[in-house]
Amino acid sequence: WYGLGYGGFQGAMAYQGVVAYFYDQLATNTAVDLDVCIWNQVVADVIWRGPAKMEHYGQCREHPTRVGDTYQENTPENGRCKDCRVLSVDQVKTAHYTACKKPW
Repeated sequence: WYGLGYGGFQGAMAYQGVVAYFYDQLATNTAVDLDVCIWNQVVADVIWRGPAKMEHYGQCREHPTRVGDTYQENTPENGRCKDCRVLSVDQVKTAHYTACKKPW
């Protein structure tokens, strides 16, 4: 990335590096919140699923994002996260094959 120091992290020469370079150098003072199910989709499970006695079982893996939300309200049923695994492929803009491991 023109010798500007973008590198040194996993994915620096791929999508993650492009996004970092673009927003730091080309679209400065700009921010955007990208939907992880659409951009750089990794087919990740976003819900804590087990064991059943786990403190955050059934809650979203992300921290509560709405002011005043508690972890108990931080569930997919309350619209706080969505399951990327069930999103139709035609809605995905970019995909990341992290879970596939090399050589894929």
